[in-house]
Amino acid sequence: MRSILWPLIALVVVLAACGADPASDEDHAPAPIGPGPTAPRSASSTEAPSPPAPLDGLTLTILTVGLDQPTAASSLPGDDRIFIVERAGLIRILRGGVLETEPFLDLSDEVSTGGSEQGLTALAFHPRYRDNGRLFVFFTDVTGDSQVFEYRASPDNPDLADPRSGRRILELEQDHAAHQGGFLLFGPDGYLWVTIGDGGIPKGETDSRRAAQDPSNWYGTVLRLDIDAATPYAIPPDNPFADGVGGSPEVWAYGLRNPWRLTIDEGLAYISDVGQDWWEEINVVPLDDPGANYGWPIMEGPECFEAESCYIAGLTEPTYTEYHRYLCAIIAGPVYRGAAIPELHGYQFYSDYCIGWVRSWSHAVGA
Repeated sequence: MRSILWPLIALVVVLAACGADPASDEDHAPAPIGPGPTAPRSASSTEAPSPPAPLDGLTLTILTVGLDQPTAASSLPGDDRIFIVERAGLIRILRGGVLETEPFLDLSDEVSTGGSEQGLTALAFHPRYRDNGRLFVFFTDVTGDSQVFEYRASPDNPDLADPRSGRRILELEQDHAAHQGGFLLFGPDGYLWVTIGDGGIPKGETDSRRAAQDPSNWYGTVLRLDIDAATPYAIPPDNPFADGVGGSPEVWAYGLRNPWRLTIDEGLAYISDVGQDWWEEINVVPLDDPGANYGWPIMEGPECFEAESCYIAGLTEPTYTEYHRYLCAIIAGPVYRGAAIPELHGYQFYSDYCIGWVRSWSHAVGA
């Protein structure tokens, strides 16, 4: 691999919800769709991007081997442990380059991996974890539904979480095994942020149910929860539909296809969204600007989806896009703020599930 690489990103680029096979321009349906009215947006064709040149002097560092489909990695400030999430239900500890045999948490009996986009996909530690031992996970349960659960660290062993302490925070019924999203993080506001996909569609069909365009449900959304003010959670008062008018109180943003990852950096949320036929995208939005509709399935990236034109009134266009024809699913990671590679300060790392490189881009200066 000759691309820009940051060691931790190698642990989280293994599983992503796949897009459909590339389609031709003739596959687009002629009828315009959308919430209108405004001037229509026309579809266009784009050539595949050329890979950027690597930065000189950067090399790949292998942190560990022997993992089984790692889907996420997390750490605690001032702690030398890296907690690695495996799709089949284990959370394992990497310490000093050594992968410990005993898992931190074993949820393998609770987790389903029956679909290629299912499994244990995220881990988030409470901001006051050292005091309360609270941690949160996102997984597909044995019935195929999406779950967010809270667990507690063992009071007797800091390298173990108590599987008996599990408490459900959220549950979402899933009709299909695809597009379930599944990321968690705590923002600088102290709230728990959750990404959920649009729930997928039967193989060979298009998105006829348009669930992501309805903010009254959780499909195709970013949720924001106050897990300290009430049990299982309270609604942050500045959520866009906090009063329940116009949408579900939990929803912070919607109109997404499969937001596999979310990053928050310097007052901005970076929402990466897996594409369908043509585009992968990253949406960057200020934390004080909630309620955005990112357009799926009216739009895919900067174009109309399955239509020659579409109405884009009220839709937020993506900040950064990658043409999909030679890719299959974007996996975006952190924004680099380290001191070791000053040339990459402020650049976000991202990869693709199929292509095998790691790239970076900067919201401040463009790609």
